[in-house]
Order: sequence, then C-alpha cells, then structure tokens
Amino acid sequence: TGKLTLPSGITKIEDYVFYRCSGLSGELTIPDGVTSIGDYAFASSNFSGDLYIPSSVTSIGKSAFYFSGITGELIISGSLTTIENSTFANCSFTAVELPDSITNIEEKAFLSCNYLYSITIPHGVVSIGDAAFYGCKNLTNLTIETGVKRIGDHAFYECDNLSGELVIPDSVEEICDYAFAYCSGFTGDLIIPNSVVSVGGYAFENCSGFSGRVDISNKITTIQEYTFSMCSGLSGEIVIPDGVTKIGEFAFYSCDSFTDKMVIPDSVKSVKKHAFSCWQITNVYYTGDIASWCGIDGIEFIIQNGKNNDGQYNIRKLYINGQELTGD
Repeated sequence: TGKLTLPSGITKIEDYVFYRCSGLSGELTIPDGVTSIGDYAFASSNFSGDLYIPSSVTSIGKSAFYFSGITGELIISGSLTTIENSTFANCSFTAVELPDSITNIEEKAFLSCNYLYSITIPHGVVSIGDAAFYGCKNLTNLTIETGVKRIGDHAFYECDNLSGELVIPDSVEEICDYAFAYCSGFTGDLIIPNSVVSVGGYAFENCSGFSGRVDISNKITTIQEYTFSMCSGLSGEIVIPDGVTKIGEFAFYSCDSFTDKMVIPDSVKSVKKHAFSCWQITNVYYTGDIASWCGIDGIEFIIQNGKNNDGQYNIRKLYINGQELTGD
C-alpha cells in the first residue's frame, strides 16, 4: 500500500505490472525517458492528483489506466499519436489536455469518466472512436477542432450535462449511430455542415435542448431512423436537402417545436412510418410535380399529422410548386 515511486532510467512499463494493486495511492509520476506503458499497467489502482504523461511516451496500451483513480488533471505531452481502447476509462480526473500529436481516440478511451467536465479534441485528431466519451455525465464543455473526420457510434452518448451550442467542424464526414444521443443540454441551432456525407440512426435522439433551426448537409442521401427523434426544441421549418432519397422511420418523431411547414424535394422516393410526427407542421411544400409526388413510397407518412379526438388522421395542406393541391 501507499505511494508508488518509479525509478529514473526505466524506458518501458510492462503489461499488467501494477494491475489490481488497489492499495497504491497518491500521485503517480511517470519518469521522463519512459517510452511505452503496457496494457492494464496501472488498471484498478487508486491514484489521486494530476497525471502527467511525458513527451518521451510514444505508446500507451489498452486499459492502461482503467479504473486507476487520478482525481486531478490529465496532461499528455507531445509524442503520443493514439489513445487506445479503454486507456483512461472510468478514471476520476476533471480535465484533459491532449496534444496536437494525437490522431486517433479509440473506442471507450474515456468511457464513464464521470468527473470530467471539459475536453478539447485537438485539430490533429482524425477519428473519435465508438463510445469514446460514452456516459461522461459531468462533461459540460466540449470543443471539437477542425480536423476530425469521423465521430463514432455512441461517441458522446448520454453526456447529458453538455451546454452551449454544438459546433461540428466542416472537416467531419461521418457522424455514426447514437453519436450524440441523449445529450440533452445542447442549446441553439444544430448545423450539420456540408462536409458530412453520412449521419447514422439515432445520432441526435432526445437532444431536447436544441432551441434553434436544423440545417442538414446537402451531401446526405438518407436520413436514418430516429436521427432527430425527440429533439423537441428544434424550431422553424424542416427543409430536407435536395438529394435525399430516403427518410427513415421516426426520423423527426416528436419534434414538436417545428412550426408551419416542411419542404420536401423531388429527390425523395421513400418515407417510413412516423418520420414526420411533428404536430405543429401543418403545410407540406413539395418541389416536384404531381406525378413524382404520387410515386413516393410512404406518401401518407408525409401528409398525415397525427390523430384527432375521433381517431381520424389530421391531414396537412399540400403545395406543389407553390400551388395548394386540393380535393381527394
């Protein structure tokens, strides 16, 4: 039990060397000159204070600091390029400083770091892995710098204390399933830049704090199931970009602050059930002709607007090329 003192002169900390040494406590100091830290090297210990990773370290193994305590700040200096699977999962640090040398944050790297309140993803990072920050319940400040191309499945799932606007940089190409689901604290507009070619299902489900408009990348061809479901604060009009061909089930379900109208381009060929269950949308503007409109698979899921007290569907007004279409 007690503090661990590592001697100067060592260059490698082997796999599992201090694994489950739960009696180890106090600050952990990694000596200058260490180049690699192995898998599970310090996992399931009880360190406190800050952790400084010196610039000599070029690799840290998976789960190296999993459940290792560390109650202060994590500072990683200049040479590390990858944060491996679960490297810092379930740690207790409050802030993280990452160097620009980092290019990949792998899956579960910071999973359930429940005391982490601030993180900046530096511009060198290309990929944020699946569940990288899953369940970081106290994460309040998130900055994603330009450079990131992929935001993985469940990357920020249930980070429900995040605040302010979500700024997605225009380097991002892929936002995966559940990436920001249940991040209920975001406010303002949701802008998906035109660099994005794919947004996964459930990506923004129950992000109820957004209070402005949603702008969807003009490179997206499919709006997946539940993508914006229960984003109850999004407002203004729904404008589907030209080029979208399919809108999945429950895509905009219960987005009840949208008002007045939605615009559907003639590129849309398929709409699934409850895609537009947004009761305040009363008008549909379609940019194609009548023949194209009648060719949409799932036309009823655009025009129906919930049921009235008699159990009958309310029907939205339909405008084709600006002209209201009336009659049966």
